[in-house]
Amino acid sequence: VVLGDDAVELSGGITAFGVRIPLQMTLEPQVQDNGDLLLVQRDISLGSLSLPNDKVLKYIDRYYKTPEWVTINPDEESIYVAVTQMELENNFHVEVEQFDLSNDNLSFKLYIPNDTFGL
Repeated sequence: VVLGDDAVELSGGITAFGVRIPLQMTLEPQVQDNGDLLLVQRDISLGSLSLPNDKVLKYIDRYYKTPEWVTINPDEESIYVAVTQMELENNFHVEVEQFDLSNDNLSFKLYIPNDTFGL
């Protein structure tokens, strides 16, 4: 995963018929009101093959393991990253506040339980 000038770029590959095919996906980040992040697919390339975006996402969803707080939505051509559902050590809680790549402005809220500080 690379944070580009205005998009999130996902690189990897898919193995089909014993051959590794390069995968490049560009996603537009959208902060949700609850502090989660929606990544809307802009474009996708799978080697030199021309395949429907939703089919590639269905394949990724079916054959690649993602954390339970990541949901791939092939029909909507998006990936939902429920950062508010991530289980972090010490019961910390994270929310995305801003994810503005073009202005290099990424901000998050981090909630730390009082007992972490002995309060």
